[in-house]
Amino acid sequence: MKTKLAVILALLGCFICACSNSEIDIVELQGTIVDVRDIPAMAECEWVLDVNGRLYKPTYLPSNYREDGLEVIVKAELYNRQASCAFLNNSIETLRIEQIYRID
Repeated sequence: MKTKLAVILALLGCFICACSNSEIDIVELQGTIVDVRDIPAMAECEWVLDVNGRLYKPTYLPSNYREDGLEVIVKAELYNRQASCAFLNNSIETLRIEQIYRID
């Protein structure tokens, strides 16, 4: 009986420790979707978000937003890492889009 209780308490402790209180920082950005598939040094990025000259590579961009020059507002989590798809421009950061809206 003591062994079962110890196992249950250990599992409960693992579960509690696995849950994190750290929150994801979501930012709102306004920018333009840019098709970079024809730019050799950036072709692997395919689509980026240009926010006042700063480029971001979304981890996923819904197909209905893959339109060159499309003005959007995104709510996204910024990853603290550079996108690996740009060979010459290593200042492209990666972001994960939570929400995206067209600007009409």
